[in-house]
Amino acid sequence: MCTCPVLDNPAWITVPRYAAVVLLLVALAVAAAPTVTPAQHLAKGEQALGSLDYEIAADELMMAATAPAASDAEKLRANLLAGIAHRILGRDLEARINFRFVLLHAPGTRLEQDTPPKVAMFFESVRQEMEAERAASSPTSSIAPAAAAVPVAT
Repeated sequence: MCTCPVLDNPAWITVPRYAAVVLLLVALAVAAAPTVTPAQHLAKGEQALGSLDYEIAADELMMAATAPAASDAEKLRANLLAGIAHRILGRDLEARINFRFVLLHAPGTRLEQDTPPKVAMFFESVRQEMEAERAASSPTSSIAPAAAAVPVAT
């Protein structure tokens, strides 16, 4: 049997040293783990969407959409496709958030012709909501100032 004078000495194994060894092992494990890029998440999400596996598609596409390293184009595509997956799954709040992101950054976005009507109508309703919000928040010249509408007594 082999003995190690350092490890066989109970005084050497203290809590700070033990914690340092554990942290070192964790750091090595994290460094060795493969990194998945936003493009890879996007590709996996597109593949899952094509296979009608909407749960996996939504998860992969949200990872791509929220990845700090994702390009603007990747974020737009990932949000659009995640919105479709979320709408099909009945997660309307998530779909609305995805579609609002897309329409905020690319207002001219259109869905493909073969998009299911359930998704297309929802997407267009989000577009109409956003257009109504823009119209309500923009000043119009037809409204008279409040001071001019009130007669002044002399």
